Amino acid sequence: MKLKNFILMASAAMLTLAACKYEEGPGVSLRTKRDRVSNEWKFTEYKYDGNDSLSKINGTDFNLVLNIYRTGDYGVEMIKPLADGKFETTHSGNSGATKWNSTQIDAFTTKIPAHIKELMNHGYWNFDKRHFKIQLKPELSYDPAVATQELSQNWTITMLKEKKMKVWGMDKNNKKFEITFEPLNGEPYWF
Repeated sequence: MKLKNFILMASAAMLTLAACKYEEGPGVSLRTKRDRVSNEWKFTEYKYDGNDSLSKINGTDFNLVLNIYRTGDYGVEMIKPLADGKFETTHSGNSGATKWNSTQIDAFTTKIPAHIKELMNHGYWNFDKRHFKIQLKPELSYDPAVATQELSQNWTITMLKEKKMKVWGMDKNNKKFEITFEPLNGEPYWF
């Protein structure tokens, strides 16, 4: 009986010590941090330098989605909202009434803040040593127009739940931004 109690206490201690220690995060989670971060996230709140700026990345014409994969890849995609609350994911191309042309895409991307636009080339992500930050490393572009692209961005995690994630970071102008994400779909994400 003593061995059973010892194993139970040791298991409880391990769960408590391995628990998520984010400001607004859960005390204990049975899913790993990598599994909780890996998802198809929609931007639900975006504050830049203390001001609500969600309209720069979400609107009636387009929304941005952050795909974070368990394999260490990520991507930021533009999707088109439809009237029924769903999204059109085949947004590029020249055929079909719901598709965008390159002029429309260029008009939408001029609104997007530079530190988010740099991530749209896709790239790789990982955690820092203590798992408090997500390090995003965009693919480097050889386009001279983005020669000032940052090599990586660090987002400090303040909340990491299965249905919500909050991060903050600083852009190259030392302006603070805060982003809140929620899953695009309600089903589990296994990629």
